[in-house]
Amino acid sequence: MEFKVIDISTSTQTYIANNVLTHNKANCETPFASNRSVNQQYTVTFGNNYSPVYPITVHAFVYGYNVPVPGGGCKNVNAPSPSTKTISNSSQLAGTFAFQEINYNTDGIFAYTGSIWAKDAAGKISSGSTGIGTGGPGSQKIKVTIPNCLTPDTLISKFDGSEVYLKDIEIGDELLSINLKTMEYEKSIVTYKRESFVDKLYIINNSLLKCTDSHKHIIKKNDVWIEQTTDNLIIGDILLTKDFNEILINKIDILN
Repeated sequence: MEFKVIDISTSTQTYIANNVLTHNKANCETPFASNRSVNQQYTVTFGNNYSPVYPITVHAFVYGYNVPVPGGGCKNVNAPSPSTKTISNSSQLAGTFAFQEINYNTDGIFAYTGSIWAKDAAGKISSGSTGIGTGGPGSQKIKVTIPNCLTPDTLISKFDGSEVYLKDIEIGDELLSINLKTMEYEKSIVTYKRESFVDKLYIINNSLLKCTDSHKHIIKKNDVWIEQTTDNLIIGDILLTKDFNEILINKIDILN
């Protein structure tokens, strides 16, 4: 089953949803970054009738494509990622590289491309390598995600005292928030909005909040207010209401 969810960013780190203070995704101007290891196999060859002089250094480079974010203006950026391996004998002419893919502010299919080449101690360049590229770049695609948020029917508190469903929120709207340092109300401006679909929802306290596993909450632990993702919430965690009251989390259900 698929569930529609909506993710917003605001000028502050929090806003109020269903009368509960909650956290938003990092502002789109401040990239949310996720790191992922990409394992890529390679095989080095030096052509016929040539015995390479060890050690051999294998070089690999990976580049990411910029892709626009649905419903937003940020981009997925991945700088070139050089990586090297030193080979000391013939049994190591085939192996695996692990790259760190860095993804900013987008989800979906992330494409990358790159190449692998090798040079031995005598300065001879390998004739080709399999894997990412053979004499030129190849390409791969992997699935990456960023946090999603709440269901469209979530009621959001506006700074003027009114409430509006999350599905009707617009960029530029002025929301009500709470400053956790001063424990006073403050204004929070909507800067980003994105809709997507997920295959699992968490239901907190019988629909007090309906959210994804990666949504961040403001909870109280050991008398300190902290950020915590849904999948790390436990029974007994404490939420803060719009009226500065505390609510105990007593039930967490999963709908899929």
